[in-house]
Amino acid sequence: FRVDGLAREAAMSVRHLERRFRDHVGVGPKWVIRRYRLYEAAQRGQSEIGVRWAHVAAELGYSDQAHLIRDFRTMFGVTPHQYASGGPPTPQPRSTAAPEMERPERDLRP
Repeated sequence: FRVDGLAREAAMSVRHLERRFRDHVGVGPKWVIRRYRLYEAAQRGQSEIGVRWAHVAAELGYSDQAHLIRDFRTMFGVTPHQYASGGPPTPQPRSTAAPEMERPERDLRP
């Protein structure tokens, strides 16, 4: 998912979509898309054995694995591999740009 693609699907400009998100959700669409990608990566790490993070990064729209790892560590406090292995979380950096979301429960499988 990308903001411009979402705007196209909603038949509105990117700017209008951003305003609507901020008015109704409280954050921009990029923030929501990023969180979706990271939660999807977390779920894959828990449900798949031998996850190939470079493939996950590409499938989720990241330009490379390093960007996925950086975003994942910023949000969850650990790397994707540490998270999938059940490693202890480390302190998370806090961002004032948007509210932090809680870490999902360890088992995200249905």
